[in-house]
Amino acid sequence: MRALTELTRPSVVLLYALAVAGVAVFRSRPRWLYLPVAVLSANLLSHALKAVIGRERPGLELQLIYEYNPAMPSGHAMGAAAFAMAVTLLLAGRRPWLVAGLWALAAATGMTRLYLGVHWFTDVVAGYVLGAAVAAGVWLLWRFFGRRQGAPEVAHC
Repeated sequence: MRALTELTRPSVVLLYALAVAGVAVFRSRPRWLYLPVAVLSANLLSHALKAVIGRERPGLELQLIYEYNPAMPSGHAMGAAAFAMAVTLLLAGRRPWLVAGLWALAAATGMTRLYLGVHWFTDVVAGYVLGAAVAAGVWLLWRFFGRRQGAPEVAHC
């Protein structure tokens, strides 16, 4: 459980996203740059919400590892869900086994946070919902602005 929670820290998930995007861009797939943008957006929102909400974590007697920052939302769950949602949107129905595996990993990530006693159940659920929503919102903005930039210019009279 500790290994999985360490491998899915928000900063580490961002590194995964950067690595995947780097390989994709190298292979002439620039739209994959969306992946680290979505994960970074989720990480930034998670930090902002933790500061605003300020919800305390479960007591130290329940924690198997020590976490010091506020609990709501779970940054691990939020980052994992943002990564999974971003890849789901990028693949658009292709490689369902990969998408299912990423969502299973996101679910397992949240379970580790509960098992280790560092989050309440609602922290993890909020992380999942917000992470997926941020990735979807960034996707919509990415597509909207991408289309606007690719549209032919209107001649001025």
